[in-house]
Amino acid sequence: MVNAKTAILSFCMATLGVTGANAENCNRESFGSWSQKNLLDTRNFVLARDALGEIDWFEYSSGKYRVVRSTWRDALTGKIHYHQVAEQLDVDHIIPVCFAYQRGADLWDESKRKAFYNDSRFLIVTHESVNAAKGVLAPWDFVPINRTAACSYVTRFREGVVEYEIELSQSEWKLLDDHLNDACVTKPAEHPS
Repeated sequence: MVNAKTAILSFCMATLGVTGANAENCNRESFGSWSQKNLLDTRNFVLARDALGEIDWFEYSSGKYRVVRSTWRDALTGKIHYHQVAEQLDVDHIIPVCFAYQRGADLWDESKRKAFYNDSRFLIVTHESVNAAKGVLAPWDFVPINRTAACSYVTRFREGVVEYEIELSQSEWKLLDDHLNDACVTKPAEHPS
């Protein structure tokens, strides 16, 4: 279950830029790179989709655009990044690529790995230091400090695990379901002293 200590630890790791679990036994390159669709690749599509304000664009190739700057709400911390340079933000896989690789994606064909890597339903915008702290951690090891985002994050993680048939052990399923229940239950407000 998510508790205050877990939330504080997750927040502190992100704030201090502490790197999460390492990505041993993982071939990230086997997932390919961002797919290009129309004018944007997947990364820039997600940045544009999640932008809260006006977007500054740069045409880096004939008919291909990149997001340069805008305002975003960090999907993991809830912090608003005003007029942020996009290069300082990551488009994060809710299900970490190496987490998936270590649980069956190593056996997928190239097209399924590329589809997983570029599935915008399971991509969020977060600061690069927060993403580094999360590393390859699952929701039972890394909980967004933003309580409002926690339910969506764990729900989407679970949906992606089911959709892509990522192999979890029975104990991991229990941990995931416990965290889903905890993240999505509305806690009663504490009474002031």
